[in-house]
Amino acid sequence: MYLFDYTITTLDEWAAIFQNAEAFTPLVRYILGRHGLPQAAIEHTTPGSHAVFRAGDSLVKIFAPDSFGWDCESDFVTEVVTMRRTNRLGISVPELIAHGRIDDRYHVRYLIQQFVQGTEFGKTELSADEKVNVGKQLRGICDKMNVPCERFNDYDFLEDALACPKWESFPESFRRERTEFLRNRSHGGAVYVHGDIHADNAIFGNDGKVWILDFADSVLAPVEYEYAALFPGLFRMETPYFDGFFGTWKPESVADRLTYGLCLHKFGTEIVTEMAGDVSGLDSIAALKRLLIQVIERSRRTSSQ
Repeated sequence: MYLFDYTITTLDEWAAIFQNAEAFTPLVRYILGRHGLPQAAIEHTTPGSHAVFRAGDSLVKIFAPDSFGWDCESDFVTEVVTMRRTNRLGISVPELIAHGRIDDRYHVRYLIQQFVQGTEFGKTELSADEKVNVGKQLRGICDKMNVPCERFNDYDFLEDALACPKWESFPESFRRERTEFLRNRSHGGAVYVHGDIHADNAIFGNDGKVWILDFADSVLAPVEYEYAALFPGLFRMETPYFDGFFGTWKPESVADRLTYGLCLHKFGTEIVTEMAGDVSGLDSIAALKRLLIQVIERSRRTSSQ
């Protein structure tokens, strides 16, 4: 008798079950007991790539099995190593309580972390002053996080960016210029970046703090890689967040840094497409920068009304 007794041979089968609290309850209860943690009602949380359930004051994350060809070992190791690191730095991230592996029907990787009381940014309505405060907090978090550290996975920010097939949907002229742009640029030293700070990966805590979640996409890369997800994601390109994060800033300067970060980022195509809608007109790096300036200026006009 398995703790998790369901057949997972395809991504669709995983997608159909990974939010099902009832299906995962025996496994979650076993994991809690294994680490001497109190039992509680099992509740599913906001969907992600993996199965995540709340049990009282704990959050149990169960990584997808390898049975359908999705190798999650790197995600698991990256998340464990980087959560330990951020816990040591004193950043407002959940405490990593425990982690491990279980041989059940499938080889199961899991971690247990503190459950943070609060509201996901995607479900909050903040005033302009609150957004400025959030921007200031994120600047403090990034200044602590985005510093050099030992390598924790095999991601090579430049080679992986150049090899990324997702840009095939963009005009050929843009793809060609992007390649030259990245090859000829002086990238400087890589630092630790979370890499995926968006509205569902951050909590506005009941304590007034910003809490960062989900470290599986962390990499070593230039700091602009962090901005590529943070600015369009959690900040939604809104002026008050930029005011808090930068203090004094200019749209052209922010657009420059964001253009670079988006060209590097593993999710860059998705982020740009969400902003642009139709990418067929983005035929150059300059066109991407113009789009970003337009978005920033539009937000400035809206916030001043």
